Amino acid sequence: MTDIAKEAQVLKRYREVVALAGGLENHILAKSSLYQRLKEGKQPLVLPPPLNHSYPWYSTVESDAPVGLPFGPADWCPDWDKRHGIAICQDVWTKVDGDLTSDLTVTYPGWADLGFVWRVWQSDEPAGTTSATLCCWHRNDVRGLTTPELVEAECRWRVERLTRWVVLAGEKTKEELQALYIASGEAGDPGEKVTDIVASLAVSQFRHFAEERTTEGLSLILTQEEIEAKVAADITSLLGDDWLVRDGELLHRCWRIQRISPPSLGPEHYLEPI
Repeated sequence: MTDIAKEAQVLKRYREVVALAGGLENHILAKSSLYQRLKEGKQPLVLPPPLNHSYPWYSTVESDAPVGLPFGPADWCPDWDKRHGIAICQDVWTKVDGDLTSDLTVTYPGWADLGFVWRVWQSDEPAGTTSATLCCWHRNDVRGLTTPELVEAECRWRVERLTRWVVLAGEKTKEELQALYIASGEAGDPGEKVTDIVASLAVSQFRHFAEERTTEGLSLILTQEEIEAKVAADITSLLGDDWLVRDGELLHRCWRIQRISPPSLGPEHYLEPI
């Protein structure tokens, strides 16, 4: 079969599957997940899958393993929408049972009639294995912060960096301070427009902090006690609600979704590919 004949066959089957689902064709076929799936020789699902930010979410139907979520589920019941339920990745699911804040089971219109149920739960994953990353800026040889020690080192570097520039803010004019900051390379490559913007924002922060301390009659040189307090506060801010340290390990608090019924997919869950 020639490539042209094969593409015509794929397009024909694509239109059949879309019509069967009562959907609309995507006139930009390169952006159609279903069309690309058929081109790869994969079978279309018997029903359209749930959506993940408007894109077909095949993995949540087909994967036997947990699938990561960028954020947790939420109640969805606005007055202007007739479809109420649980919002997951900007699509509306139906709650079956459980606690929205930690662990629940859900199903999805259409798939519910086929007995499909998913578990959605919150789990704490080791920082070294999770897909989320806390960026590391204090070491060029480290991409992400994966241990409590690296988190503390990052925050200590931030505070010590701040204290150095605050002292200079008390000694230099705004223009001199900005020139020094750009020359240091901390704002990016000199000459770039964004570098000037970053430097301007940083200099404003340094000068504001210095002015606050001067107004309060404090030295621009922070005491060791003040440094430690700022490091602790920065650690709390950096970890936020999504990261935690437990038993000496840095963990990312994330959400997962996994199909629990049926335990596996069978031929009845697919249509013929072509």
